[in-house]
Amino acid sequence: MLHVRIASTLLIAAFCATASAQVEDPRLSSVRADLRRVVAEARQDGLPAEWLEAKVAEGLVKRAPAEAIREAVLQLDARLRVAARVAGPGTSEEHRRALRALVEAQRLGFDEAAIARLSRVAAQGGRRRDVWLQSAASALAQLKEQGYSNEDVLEATVVALRRGGRAGVTELVAGARSRGRRGGGPGLRGVANMVRVQRGPPHDDGFSRGHGRGMRATP
Repeated sequence: MLHVRIASTLLIAAFCATASAQVEDPRLSSVRADLRRVVAEARQDGLPAEWLEAKVAEGLVKRAPAEAIREAVLQLDARLRVAARVAGPGTSEEHRRALRALVEAQRLGFDEAAIARLSRVAAQGGRRRDVWLQSAASALAQLKEQGYSNEDVLEATVVALRRGGRAGVTELVAGARSRGRRGGGPGLRGVANMVRVQRGPPHDDGFSRGHGRGMRATP
């Protein structure tokens, strides 16, 4: 397992180095100054600048025009800054995952006010706030894929998170999928209102009442 982790770490490091070098690609001469500035400011502000560099690399692989790459990077930077405002400071891997999920939620049409609602409810999770926030933001995408409106998805996710924390969100997504397979039954908000209410303080170990002793409520 150790050699696998080392190999994975080296691969990631190599990719980031390559992504950084891509900003200097001759095809980007007309937008290089803007790309350098955006990446430098993100790094200075403590944001994952490598995500922006990776977006540059992605555009080059797809042979996108330089201006299109610039616009994609600027858009990602804007979404990342919104995500950072909503999630607050943090350096853990859980925090980075929450940021990533919040960026994706914005891509699907959920604005800052919407994801800020999730953040306020996720604060109930205490030390597990970032885990709750990532789970809730990811649920927005999963439920949207099932054809629900942004309004219904947001309201249902807020209710499920408030009632059951991370386990409640997982229960909501599973219930929505089951409803979709069977047809009929309560709407998405009705499914959220049936989420089991978590009693007591947040469960920092990822367990929840009603799932059996020693059985994780969420993956």
